[in-house]
Amino acid sequence: MRTAEPHTRRALLASLWRGATALLTGFVAWRFAASGAAHPLVGARSLGAVALYPPETTRHLPELDLFVQQRDGRFFALSARCTHLGCALRPVADGFRCPCHGARFDRDGVPTQGPARRRLARVPLLVTDEGELWLSAQARQELS
Repeated sequence: MRTAEPHTRRALLASLWRGATALLTGFVAWRFAASGAAHPLVGARSLGAVALYPPETTRHLPELDLFVQQRDGRFFALSARCTHLGCALRPVADGFRCPCHGARFDRDGVPTQGPARRRLARVPLLVTDEGELWLSAQARQELS
């Protein structure tokens, strides 16, 4: 039968140090996860300079399936997919038109002619101090 080795002060202090480090690391990780994200631009996508989006106009970005608008000094994006069956919308003078089944939406993404009944997804865009327009990661999910 083997006897247990006596505990030394050094072993005790090393165990306490490892435990305290693990607790502190866990607490910091929990606080970071609870905060949502470290920065609003984490996972975001740049849409270019604000100057590319004149006021009161709509710019179609087909590679992202969205329309970007600036009105009253605010920037936002609308989904470029019809809420009926997901067809690609086309911009027209008074809003957007679906070539598949004839649905129409006004400039705010509200359906004005069926068969679509739901409005287009709309999300605000972020503007940096440097004059860059960004689509946040959360907004990208909402538009998908």
